[in-house]
Amino acid sequence: MKPTLEKFGVGDRPVWVTEVGYRSEPDGESEQAEYLRVMVPFLLNLEVSRVF
Repeated sequence: MKPTLEKFGVGDRPVWVTEVGYRSEPDGESEQAEYLRVMVPFLLNLEVSRVF
């Protein structure tokens, strides 16, 4: 992600992901938890500054 931001001259700006979620039906809370367990580290690996 950083190379793309740098290409447009905004590589020094933090990136915040403000919407992360998973449907609650029909899967339920355990699948939501697993999704977040995988997704948050994935996003942080992309050098995202914050995940909400």
